[in-house]
Amino acid sequence: MIFKGGTGKTTLAVHLAQYLALRGYRVLLVDLDPQASATTLFGLNPSQDVADDATFYGHVSGDRRFAELPIETYWPGLDLVPANLALALTDFEIAGRAKLQASLPIHDYLRRGLDEVRENYDVILLDCRPDLGMSTLNALVAASGIFVPVTMSQLDIASMGEFFRFSAFLLEQLHELGVEESHLDLDFVRLIVNRFDPGQAAQAQCHHWMLARMPDQVVRTTMLQTAALGHAGSQWQTLYEYEPDEGRRRAYNRALEALDALCLDLETILWGAWGRRSLPNRNRQPQESVADVTA
Repeated sequence: MIFKGGTGKTTLAVHLAQYLALRGYRVLLVDLDPQASATTLFGLNPSQDVADDATFYGHVSGDRRFAELPIETYWPGLDLVPANLALALTDFEIAGRAKLQASLPIHDYLRRGLDEVRENYDVILLDCRPDLGMSTLNALVAASGIFVPVTMSQLDIASMGEFFRFSAFLLEQLHELGVEESHLDLDFVRLIVNRFDPGQAAQAQCHHWMLARMPDQVVRTTMLQTAALGHAGSQWQTLYEYEPDEGRRRAYNRALEALDALCLDLETILWGAWGRRSLPNRNRQPQESVADVTA
């Protein structure tokens, strides 16, 4: 589960999904955000190419089994459950169904849906909407771990604290309602420092404070603030797809090196959650382009 709006969460989710697929994992990315940015990055127009019932909303409304939702992307080994604005209705749909069927758990739509496809994938990533409504509650219950991107500003850190406090409150309420402990346990919660400029004194100070206060929760590798991401994004591409001109090659290589290092750390966290002590010998080498891999 990847949460927190305005911090580059979707950019991180898509890059991590592509990285893991390049490493040989079978990956499913579930776009739970009505803004559908992840869906758009995979070349789909949410309003034209994605039917309402082809999203998680279609599963909640009873129109589709979840197993019908994943679609292949152009990226080998990576499937997508797409999104569109219909996801904004998901909370209302869940609340309405709760009134009609009091025994239907409002928190369990996504977990039960994922049970239909778990055997098909090694990693399932949930790109959440930036709020704590019913959809995000479902993601909290379905997830085995949480990555929270955070930028190094006092305001964003304060917002992150509120997210954790309210998340803990929600999980406590679910526990009191009798939800099974196994559905509420998380293997990990990690903070990812994103868009980091170590040359900015205020950002460096915030980073130092976080490492001192939460050494076990903060991923040591950071994703640097880089123009290369903006250049790639302007062409609706990721760093793994973007081909810079020679004038931007050096900055691009630095950005790709930082991204590979971060994703490797996140992969290591996943392996720790799976009870493994070392990473597998996957085919992909750092900084291979997608053309090198798929040729």
